[in-house]
Amino acid sequence: MKRLGLGGRLLLFSSVLLAIPWLGYRYIEEMKEFLLEGQQEAQLLAAGAVATVLHDRTDLFGPAAGTSAAAPEDHTLYVYPLQTVIELDGYSSDWESLLARSETFGERYRLFSRSEAVNGSLSFSLLLGERAGSLYGLLRVNDAQLVYRHPGYQRLDTSDQVRLMLVSPDGRIGRFVLVTEGQGNVSVYEVQDNWQYPLTGQALFDLAGVWRERSGGYDLEFRLPADWLGPERRLMLSVVDVNDAQERAVETVVATVPKQSSGEFNRLMLRSPELARILQGLGRADAAICVVDAQRRVRAVLGGRAVAGDLCADTDRVGRELAADALAGQEKVMQRAGVGNAETLMVAAHPVYAGSEVIGAVLVEKNSAHILSLQRHTLSRVAVATLLVLLLVVAGLLLFGTWLAVRIRRLRREAAAAIDLDGRVLKAALESDRTAHDDLGELSRGISDLLARLQRYTGFLESVPRTLRHEILNPVNTISMSLQRLAGGGHQAGGEMPIRTAEQATRQLERIVHSLTEAAHIEGALREDHDELFDLAALVSEYVANSSRLHPDRLLAYAGPAAGVWVAGGDLRMVQLLDKIKDNALDFSPLDAEIRFELKSDAQRALLSVLNEGPRIPEPVLQALFVGMESHRLHNDGAPHLGIGLYIAKRIAQHHGGELTVANRADVSGVRVDLSLPLAGEER
Repeated sequence: MKRLGLGGRLLLFSSVLLAIPWLGYRYIEEMKEFLLEGQQEAQLLAAGAVATVLHDRTDLFGPAAGTSAAAPEDHTLYVYPLQTVIELDGYSSDWESLLARSETFGERYRLFSRSEAVNGSLSFSLLLGERAGSLYGLLRVNDAQLVYRHPGYQRLDTSDQVRLMLVSPDGRIGRFVLVTEGQGNVSVYEVQDNWQYPLTGQALFDLAGVWRERSGGYDLEFRLPADWLGPERRLMLSVVDVNDAQERAVETVVATVPKQSSGEFNRLMLRSPELARILQGLGRADAAICVVDAQRRVRAVLGGRAVAGDLCADTDRVGRELAADALAGQEKVMQRAGVGNAETLMVAAHPVYAGSEVIGAVLVEKNSAHILSLQRHTLSRVAVATLLVLLLVVAGLLLFGTWLAVRIRRLRREAAAAIDLDGRVLKAALESDRTAHDDLGELSRGISDLLARLQRYTGFLESVPRTLRHEILNPVNTISMSLQRLAGGGHQAGGEMPIRTAEQATRQLERIVHSLTEAAHIEGALREDHDELFDLAALVSEYVANSSRLHPDRLLAYAGPAAGVWVAGGDLRMVQLLDKIKDNALDFSPLDAEIRFELKSDAQRALLSVLNEGPRIPEPVLQALFVGMESHRLHNDGAPHLGIGLYIAKRIAQHHGGELTVANRADVSGVRVDLSLPLAGEER
């Protein structure tokens, strides 16, 4: 089984290191989405549970607590719940969070104007709040000319003033005037129907107020006991303007009801205490429950102090997008951004029914702070875990790199020591990492293979002088002896014999020189050859037939196609290659044994096999057959054998893009030589 290489291991470590934080982040994001979906479902169930309690309770959704009477929408004044104590000082600082909710009354609400020429500059804004059984109000009046009460006048309708008319718990209509002689506390009197004279002449102190001038008018902050109002919570406010300090006639009266509704009262919209009591047991510190009526007016709010945005905390009506679907009879869960978009606020809305009619809706809002906190906590833990894993991986990589460096240095030292300064191979196989199943193991085995081949080549170079000396000395000695014989007795009969012997020795020397020259120039000769297409099958078939005629005493046979196997190269070089193989087969096979040439081909390559019987080649000899200058013949026929025939055949095969191999036969004792050649791209 092939092991993972060093590069693959480093890549694997890097991939794991990069995948850990990404997988952790994806897991946390998926968990966050899962928790948010769970929270939405829980909020919708909570809203449905509250709505179930409020079904068919029409008395809780009337304009005022304890009544179901309907009031015209334009006549309703919303009373905001006050979260802080209001200090009666005439300043608006206590109302800052609610000032934007002020309702403005102007030309449309003018009940009286002494002259049509009077401009419509008189207007005021009103803001009402409720806290601890008291009703608070802030009027901001725009009046260019202020006329205060004259202490010498008994009539009360001779100066700028604020009038308050309400329906008391016993059903009686009470009329009250708030006037002042200057900035500061106002005087409050209950007056007659014509607003001119007080009923008793005594000022009232339960209804109190402070008048404060400002640029372009004045502000009046007042407090009214809530128990002065009847169960329907009906009242009306009006501002009276007097412009001439001498004449002191009423110029304009602007009220909180339009002129066409003169004589009617405004109905106060307060939050329902009964609803608050019902919701009291359902409150949570991190959630807000808000109940609205069919006009989207807030009737009760519970909780929400820990929620960014505080659902319905300071509004008279919730946004249309929050309650529209619920008031249409559909459950809904929506998300909205919190303060600074730091967190997500989820609002679940559920309708409240009276029979089949929707009379209100329940809104439950909860932030995702705990989910974000959990996410941050989990992210911090993942970050710590990732850091630890990173440190472990870095330490592992350092150890791994150190281990590799030690192995590489050891391999380098052993490889350097395998060759001496003169280039001789001292050691053909390295021991370092020889059995390792990684890249260094492959490198060690590769270097060992190179050293073995280099050792064989250097052995070849070292054997050249010895082989040449042995092969050349024989013919040289023969020539020397022939010359001595001629010199000593050349005049005797039979003198031609030494001459013929010398000639044979000379021809032997020529063959040695020719073989050496052929081996030395084979590479250059092959480079100068011009390749062309030739039919290998026809060439081998003809070659075997010619060789049979040349060696009539030997058995040579051919098996394969007669033609049609085209290769690119030189046909003469191929004949030269076949000569080398054939000569070896003739030298090493018995006289009565068959030498068989077999040719096969597939779609891409041709395979020529030459098989002969005879002695098997030892395994060490097989590794050195193609080196050259190595002859392993066991007999001597007098011809020079330098062992370069297969060397030349190997070079010819490589020039043709093929491969030449020699192996012992498996079926019988003998040798097979296989030549694999690529087929040409086109046949002829």
